[in-house]
Amino acid sequence: MASRRQFLIGAPGCAAITADERQVLTLLAAAQGDGPALLDAHMRWIAIPEKRRILEIATGALARALAFHELNLTLPVHEIPGAGERPKAVA
Repeated sequence: MASRRQFLIGAPGCAAITADERQVLTLLAAAQGDGPALLDAHMRWIAIPEKRRILEIATGALARALAFHELNLTLPVHEIPGAGERPKAVA
């Protein structure tokens, strides 16, 4: 309801995840982390402005519920640049 476009979700039981599913997991990992700026950046990328606040509330609640049950998500390594580190070129 809040996304800028319809997400592509894989078939139930499929071991591979889609890019959209990865984006949602990254959003949840950002919500579990200590970086509110990163969470805000993901919210701006995913959600339309008028639905962003409700998505933030739902994301925070789900992230806390997962953490309560010791299901902590980590950001992919490429999502955490080092201080002063330049992005790597892709060939």
